[in-house]
Amino acid sequence: MAADPIKVYDARWEVEEFGDGEVRRLFEATLAYGRMLGVDTVVLTRDARLGAGRVMELGMEVGVRMGMRVYVVPGMVSTPQGYFASLWVTQEHPKTMGLGITASHNPKQYVGVKFTVPVVQAIGQDCGPMGGLTKIRELYHSGEQFEAKAGGSLGLIDVGREYVDYSMKTAGVGEGDLKGLRGGLECFHGSAGPEIMAALTKAGV
Repeated sequence: MAADPIKVYDARWEVEEFGDGEVRRLFEATLAYGRMLGVDTVVLTRDARLGAGRVMELGMEVGVRMGMRVYVVPGMVSTPQGYFASLWVTQEHPKTMGLGITASHNPKQYVGVKFTVPVVQAIGQDCGPMGGLTKIRELYHSGEQFEAKAGGSLGLIDVGREYVDYSMKTAGVGEGDLKGLRGGLECFHGSAGPEIMAALTKAGV
């Protein structure tokens, strides 16, 4: 079998390992799988990795070409906020797939994608509807040409404020509740830094 980017719980590869053609193919296989599940909407998010921007561009291009309603969070956000964005969009569009462009804790030369299907259900190899990532891998290697479809659209969303408010409410922390508390914040170059800073500031730290 030819190399592919699919791992057990996500897709992941070194930036130089695959070109635009292979990445497009991954998104085509993913959205073809989504069509089988009735998906009509895709949310794309990304983290701070240098390779994530180009992967997001390819995801947007393929999504619109395949007739999907595509929503993009343009800033760099954490994986949890990416899941929250998908849940937010699901309120209006129940058949939403979430694609988070991230390689989690892997070294800097890696990039990848995490996948959710309706309703914000993470999938993996042999895990999820129709086998999850196993089905996507099958489509990736199938040789099938995935046809374009009219009606695709692209929109931007920003749910950062809603995510912070929801997180604080869930944690039982109100605005100003932590006034007078001082702390240091080290996010190790991760994308969650601005989210955490916003929450701490609102809480009065």
